[in-house]
Amino acid sequence: MKRIISLLLCIAMLFMFASCKDKKDPVQGKEEPKYLCEADSGKVKIVSINATDGVFVEKGNKDEVTQTATITVLNDSDRMLEYAEIVFTVNEYERAEFIVSALPAGQKCVVMETTAREMKSDDKYTLDSQSCTFAYCDQNLTPAEAEVKADGSTISVTNKTDAQKDILVTYKYFKDDKYYGGIAFRGKFEQVKPGETVQKTSSRFDNDCKIVNITIYG
Repeated sequence: MKRIISLLLCIAMLFMFASCKDKKDPVQGKEEPKYLCEADSGKVKIVSINATDGVFVEKGNKDEVTQTATITVLNDSDRMLEYAEIVFTVNEYERAEFIVSALPAGQKCVVMETTAREMKSDDKYTLDSQSCTFAYCDQNLTPAEAEVKADGSTISVTNKTDAQKDILVTYKYFKDDKYYGGIAFRGKFEQVKPGETVQKTSSRFDNDCKIVNITIYG
């Protein structure tokens, strides 16, 4: 009888060990990633929220700010996040808003609060799902109708069709393997003739930027 009990205990311990290994060993690929919260049926995930010092680009300038509420957003959908308003209730009665534009599918973006709101150590942020807004679009970086090239601060577009086109180039700041700032910039090349190449230079477009979408009109 003692041998049978000992055998049963050994089997039970083996099952417990296997169960723990499945839950805790990331090598097995069974540990789910952790997020602060999810929005829009899980298509948008808030990875973190912190107080950050740095350049405030959300209004298109480069002012320095300190201790600004900042979220890291993951677009976990299969389409570009064209526009999003992500709203939090702070300390039950206050509001914090983060705006994201043109975030490619599967990519992360660091976004500061739209008013550069200071984040205090005892602030409590709660996602206000009913106040959030999300819109998606298809992304295209290699349209058949046009060729787009970047050289330093200069963007050139070539109309490869036999009709006049308007070409919109959308780009964002990119650093440390993620997009920086919810803001996106757009350069519009209007009435580009068939076969014509047009160039534009922007002080905002540099080596810290990436083109994220090309849209053809006309």
